[in-house]
Amino acid sequence: MLVLDSHKGLSFVSSQHGKHEKVATNGFDRLNWDVHLDPKDEEAEASSGTEEAAEPKKLSRKMKKELKSQKKANARRLRSAKRGISEAVSENTGFNEYTAKQEIKRIHNRIVSRMPSQGVSDFKVFHYESIAFYKSDVDHLVPGEWLNDNNIALVYELLTKYFLKETPFGHEVLLLYPSLVQLFLHYPSVEEVASILPQKELSKSKLVFIPFNFVDSMIDLEDANNGDHWALCVLSIMEKRLYVFDSMSSEDDHEDEMLLRQLAKRLQSAIFKPKDTLSVMKMPCDQQDNFDDCGVFCIMFTVYLVAQVISGEPIDIDIRDVNFNALSGRLFMMELVKRLSEKDGPN
Repeated sequence: MLVLDSHKGLSFVSSQHGKHEKVATNGFDRLNWDVHLDPKDEEAEASSGTEEAAEPKKLSRKMKKELKSQKKANARRLRSAKRGISEAVSENTGFNEYTAKQEIKRIHNRIVSRMPSQGVSDFKVFHYESIAFYKSDVDHLVPGEWLNDNNIALVYELLTKYFLKETPFGHEVLLLYPSLVQLFLHYPSVEEVASILPQKELSKSKLVFIPFNFVDSMIDLEDANNGDHWALCVLSIMEKRLYVFDSMSSEDDHEDEMLLRQLAKRLQSAIFKPKDTLSVMKMPCDQQDNFDDCGVFCIMFTVYLVAQVISGEPIDIDIRDVNFNALSGRLFMMELVKRLSEKDGPN
């Protein structure tokens, strides 16, 4: 089993055998997003901090200690009372598909209607770190649509910025963008593929998340990434093993097998020593019941596993008993985009 120790980083611990409990989730509900996405709380904290700093001499040590304790207690009560994003769309027995679809459409319309389109069909909704998010990217989050590179890249950017960078040894978990993965897989010069990977970050990593699109190299990647099948590959550098989580797995798809072998071969030559062997292990996981949710499952798998890793508890990379709700996942992502568009805007 793996554990992210706050002193040692990612390491193996003795296996704790036991029956896995059934879990229902959208992946996102395993993390506290509100602390990063609620600007009002940040403003309140900044304001209270300014007030404290303005008159430091008027407070005795005892008063400061009492004030600090009171602020902590108030913050706990506020978090408990507030129905934040995680609570609003988390998986529960009362989940209603019709209501969720209507809510996704409502949020979608709110996002795109508040932006000045200036007569163009596509326009920037917001810019977060390295991700420019457009109306067309928002459209892909609607039920019935395939997710594209940018949808996945945004969630990966948020996971890295909000959670991994704040976690001790979080740098040992690396999330690769879909566009980089496709370039790495299909770059014509095999000898140069290692230079495509972020070598500085990779040298510190032990676990690498790879969103994999089953795109044939003869197809125009720019178009194909919007509508081909997504799966999640997780590379355990310590184990020299590539775990594959496919929400539409098939035993007799030879073309997909060839692409996976090609990915494994390139990863082996780019990261490991010549004598090392990288094994590929297909993992049992929840299966989608349609043809358009593979990207959503890829993201939910990622978020759930990242949340498990940074929890600090021993985990095995086994999600066979986890049931993922793709519609709830789409709703959560649409809500994330709305919050980001309100916070960051189309800079």
